[in-house]
Amino acid sequence: MDLWRELNDRGGEIDALANLGRALFLLDRPEDARRTLESALALSRAAGDVRAEELVLERLSLALLNRRDFGGAAAVLDQALEAARASGDLRREARVLWIRAIAWAEMDHPDQALTLAEQSAGLLRALGGPEASWFEAQIRRYRSAAVARSDAASLLGGSIDASAAMMGRAPTAPGASDGPGVLRMALSATKAMATFLGTGMRTTPANARQNRLAICRTCEHHAGLRCRICGCFTKAKTAMPHERCPIGRW
Repeated sequence: MDLWRELNDRGGEIDALANLGRALFLLDRPEDARRTLESALALSRAAGDVRAEELVLERLSLALLNRRDFGGAAAVLDQALEAARASGDLRREARVLWIRAIAWAEMDHPDQALTLAEQSAGLLRALGGPEASWFEAQIRRYRSAAVARSDAASLLGGSIDASAAMMGRAPTAPGASDGPGVLRMALSATKAMATFLGTGMRTTPANARQNRLAICRTCEHHAGLRCRICGCFTKAKTAMPHERCPIGRW
C-alpha cells in the first residue's frame, strides 16, 4: 500500500486495502478487517470512485456475514444497493440482492430470502446473463431445502434448532450442504466461472493441480469434496489457474 501511496495511485491503494481486509477476515481478525475495509470505503468515496465503492461495500457485507453480524451486514447492503442503483449497474444490483438473500437465509427467513433471490435472478435474466439459469437452479434447490427443513420442524413440534436442543444435540450450523450454503455457493461459483471464461478456459498444469489437491486433502477445512471456508468444490477450484486458497496455502 505504501507503494501505491508513493505513486499517488488511489485506485491501487483502494484495491490493496480491499484485498487486505478480506484476508484479515479469513485470518479471524474481524476488527482489523473491518477497519481496513472501512478505510478503503472512505478512500473510494473521497475519490468519487463509485465502482470501487460498490466493490468494497460488497466485500464488507460478505465479511460481516461471515462473522454472523447480520445487523451490520444489512446496513452495508442497504448502502451497496443504493450505490448500485445510483450508478445504474444492474449486474451489481443483482449481486447485492443475492447477498441480501443469503443474509435472510442465514437468519432462517426463507420467504424473504426467496423473494430477494428471485429478484436477483430476474434482473440477470433480463440482462441476458448466462448465470441466470444457474442462479434459478440454486433457488429451486434452496426452496426444496427450506420446505424439507420446515416439514421436519413441524414433525418435531418446533424449529430444527429447538428440537435438536431438546434431544441434547447441537443445532446444525449453516453449511455448504444446507439451504443458506446453496445460495452462498451460487455466488462464489458464478464469480469463479466468469473469471475462468475470461481466461479462455485455461486450466492449471497437471503437476500444479496435484500439488494444490494434496494441500487441500491435508487441510482441516477440507470436507472431502468441498472447502468449508469458500464452499467450492476443490477439484474444480484447483483446476482454475486464477483461483487461490482462501487462507493462502496455495
